[in-house]
Amino acid sequence: MHTYKTEVVVIGAGLAGIATALELLDLNVPVVLLDGAPEGKPGGQANEAFGGMLLSNTAEQARNRIKDSPELLLADWLRAGEFQADDHWPKAWATLYAEQCTPMIYQWLIAHGIRFFPLGTVGRARSARQWQQPAPLPHRLGLRPRYCQHPG
Repeated sequence: MHTYKTEVVVIGAGLAGIATALELLDLNVPVVLLDGAPEGKPGGQANEAFGGMLLSNTAEQARNRIKDSPELLLADWLRAGEFQADDHWPKAWATLYAEQCTPMIYQWLIAHGIRFFPLGTVGRARSARQWQQPAPLPHRLGLRPRYCQHPG
């Protein structure tokens, strides 16, 4: 059994865990990333539940000649979400996400070494909408998840 000394332990090497670990590393905070998945298969629930990310105006879409925009993303989301007239906060979240997913999520992930590949159209989206799957292993980011056995 190995012993590690750190200030922070992040449990789960899914997208949220990896993003948290990267933010901490950017702040020079020592971190150990633990994951309960079998060795070499980190990724959390994203591995079990499709793993795609809803993004617009990406380099992958441009390479595949897919025209997209925050406006198209929002229109797809509002249609698929079947929002009610009084769904103010869900609509506000959808609007903010559509406007900011490329600079705040996609570009941040790209800057941290995450690469994507297009998965195609999903659900009720129009043909221009593509979900994209992050194609990294945490090792590509300089993260080495420590694998642990679930006690149950």
